[in-house]
Amino acid sequence: MVQMARQEVWRLQYRSDPYLRDLSNDALLTRAGDLTSAMLVYTPEGLIALNSIEQDSSQMERFTHVLEELMIRGLSYKQDPVREALNIPKPEKVRRALKVLASRKLPEPILVKFGRRQHMAALLLEGKGRVSPASYYNDPSLGRARADNEARVTTYVHPSDAHRYFGVRHTADGSSTAVDLPVPYLGSTPIEITATTDFYVYCMASTCDARMFEDFDQTCVVITDPTAFTAKLRDAVNTVLPGWQFVAAPVEYIDPFFVRPHQLAAHISKHFRYSYQKEYRFLWMPPSQEEAGKWPWDHIAFQLGPLTSYAELVWL
Repeated sequence: MVQMARQEVWRLQYRSDPYLRDLSNDALLTRAGDLTSAMLVYTPEGLIALNSIEQDSSQMERFTHVLEELMIRGLSYKQDPVREALNIPKPEKVRRALKVLASRKLPEPILVKFGRRQHMAALLLEGKGRVSPASYYNDPSLGRARADNEARVTTYVHPSDAHRYFGVRHTADGSSTAVDLPVPYLGSTPIEITATTDFYVYCMASTCDARMFEDFDQTCVVITDPTAFTAKLRDAVNTVLPGWQFVAAPVEYIDPFFVRPHQLAAHISKHFRYSYQKEYRFLWMPPSQEEAGKWPWDHIAFQLGPLTSYAELVWL
């Protein structure tokens, strides 16, 4: 019996289902960079490495699919879109962060807020901060780690799944019925799933990852009692937004080619390129679209009082 290397099996499997063939060259190269970035890890010495196949083979398998599609097109992996998507942390900063974190011995679970030192000091000493409209983050000037449309997520419908989608016909008596739609081959079709209204969001992390100190101004507040903090934040903002739905939940990181669109919620779904952040979100959603249309969307300041009994400041 002839045994094949795992990568060769993955390449053959991709040839039988080339789901990336409809991507532009730039989009394909960006995906290569995103997958590489998502697999980055670092040793205790701060050296950059890739996740081993034994730890998580799915990302390596999907990266092999990208390499196969690049080979089919005669393209090189080492091009600008790949380098731009990589976002490799600087080893010296990683080493500094690992050294600082090793001396802290943080408990679990925790919540972590990264930001500028003066803002993090105000959060620790006075409980000061602000929640922002989701639309605020749809701004490239915020930088790669922050900029994202938090109210929208893009995914793809695989051609083999196209027949699963149907229309709805409303009848005069107020009832409705499903209507099958004949769907021609459209390739891997992108779909944007967007929240019906803007909403307020406060973003934290559920881990104090060394890589994030470079992305978020080298300072953070670590909350060691997430339950107490959540209750205070919820109550403070609810006084400004009475009747709005409050949700506290971890972000679900998705690969747009390997999810079912109808199962996604734009409020808590995010592209896997951000997965190292392990984001935890606090959301306030308006009770209706009419109410959302009345609201003057702007930042909402809060002040919870000192957090020093269950929080600490960490900086490089």
